[in-house]
Amino acid sequence: MKKIHHEAFLLLLCAAALTGCAGMYGDYYQPVEGMTPEKIASLRASPPNNPPLIEKGDQLNERGLPVNAVSKPGFIEIGSSFFSGGSPNWTITPGSPTEVAKKIGADLAIVFSPRFKGNVSCETAICNPDPDSLTGLNCYYYWTECSTYYYGAIFYIKQKN
Repeated sequence: MKKIHHEAFLLLLCAAALTGCAGMYGDYYQPVEGMTPEKIASLRASPPNNPPLIEKGDQLNERGLPVNAVSKPGFIEIGSSFFSGGSPNWTITPGSPTEVAKKIGADLAIVFSPRFKGNVSCETAICNPDPDSLTGLNCYYYWTECSTYYYGAIFYIKQKN
């Protein structure tokens, strides 16, 4: 193993790893074309649900979309978020599907269960306390195999009749 003393880089790396994929729902959110806040307000049946409804989209159709997302009577899609990332063992953090739904005023979010995408080579750090270093850590880096997953969510509002 190769010893590297890049404490600043390590801090950024550790922060990114601890954030996980949940925050990426907000980072990758894309509104439906033309779905401005004014347009959403004109189509909305009532004020947004608080908290928004969250459904799992486990059963996929032939296009790879959740069956319950293809046709949602009384609802209109306002945006979506699709990306790939690491472990599916994430927790709810700012930027999670629930937080994104609240921020954009969605009444419903259909969230895909993470689906395995494949393995990639990745660099991993093992850090030990080191009071003599700038960050208090001494890290060793090594290459390993990491799994990646597809994530996604589709956001809706309840539409006027």
